Amino acid sequence: MDAIFITEKLGWHRTSWAMKLGLNPDINKVYLVDPSRENVDLIRQGLNSKLAGVYDSPEEVFANFNPKLALITMAPLRMPDAIKSCLEKGIHVLVEKPGAVSPDVYKPLVDFANSNKLLLTMALIADTPFINEARKCIQEGVLGKIYGINELTVDHQRWRRHADFEWVFNKKEAGGGILAHLACHKVHGFRRIMGEEIVEVTGFADSICKPELSVEDNILLNVRFESGAVGILHAAYWGPGIYQPVETEVIEIKGNEAILDPAVLPTELLNDNGIASQPAFFRIWGEYGTIFADYRTGDFIVDLIQNSKGEKGNIGLPNEKYSIVREKRNIVSKEFKNDPFLASFIDAIKGNGQPPNSNEDGLKFLQIQQALYSASSTGRTQKLH
Repeated sequence: MDAIFITEKLGWHRTSWAMKLGLNPDINKVYLVDPSRENVDLIRQGLNSKLAGVYDSPEEVFANFNPKLALITMAPLRMPDAIKSCLEKGIHVLVEKPGAVSPDVYKPLVDFANSNKLLLTMALIADTPFINEARKCIQEGVLGKIYGINELTVDHQRWRRHADFEWVFNKKEAGGGILAHLACHKVHGFRRIMGEEIVEVTGFADSICKPELSVEDNILLNVRFESGAVGILHAAYWGPGIYQPVETEVIEIKGNEAILDPAVLPTELLNDNGIASQPAFFRIWGEYGTIFADYRTGDFIVDLIQNSKGEKGNIGLPNEKYSIVREKRNIVSKEFKNDPFLASFIDAIKGNGQPPNSNEDGLKFLQIQQALYSASSTGRTQKLH
């Protein structure tokens, strides 16, 4: 299978995508479209012998070759035109998040792909050991009725020091900030874990680093799922080298009881270069207890509450004795040579199974993103249809 790889000087993960294309045994030749020529040497290294030529536009490739797969990573403002040109040639498209600056621009592309039985898959990553294990627990009823999920994710603003990535913090070109760049995966993970749709959105999105940034660097996203369960996502950038190690105590809801649970953030918040590292965890709570997953330590902890009779989640009277049964699972990511996301996408093109994300998944994220921005600016809850 031949592929067209469309990127530019500012494309997200362009070198890592080149390596993935180079390692995948189903990919024969790759036609690189990069008018800037900034990435050619690095991408050539990743593709090894698969690089079949470098071009200024997709049209140059289409005039001479017939690729079956397109991988597109560039500024979201310019993605839709590239996506459209590939779809119109009957090519299945894998696009880096967020695919466009707004759902209004992206929806016609999804409609076209659907009507022509083409794949338009956004690279939203949710097929991880943590998310899969959490989804399995919910499906098996480990926590009983689910009340909600909350997650914290923090990343540092290393890109602010690189002029090459100036568009990342430009609202016109990027469409969004921390939500579009990183928290998009967490929103998609919410939907994957819960197995249901988000129907209402409220919250806040703002920039602490004004006027330097025109996109948000700090969000608090509150959602309601179809079942009535709620979700809370706090995502933020940390400035480089300006934060000190901290320990915190967090009040969490466990079943029907509110208890003080010491959730201590790791103290190693600065790496050797003085850059804040990335604490990230999520917690799910239900009528029987909680699940806590820490991406940094690999811990996946299931805490189940039971009364003196061994009945799960049945606390009874306030003075009744109860205990918490803890199961600690070590969820380890397996190393792989063939990227499972790309491999799954290629298998779907060949008719072997479903793609890693549906055509609608990318659109749903953009709709949620737009709803948060509207909620933040108006102070009103936004309903999703």
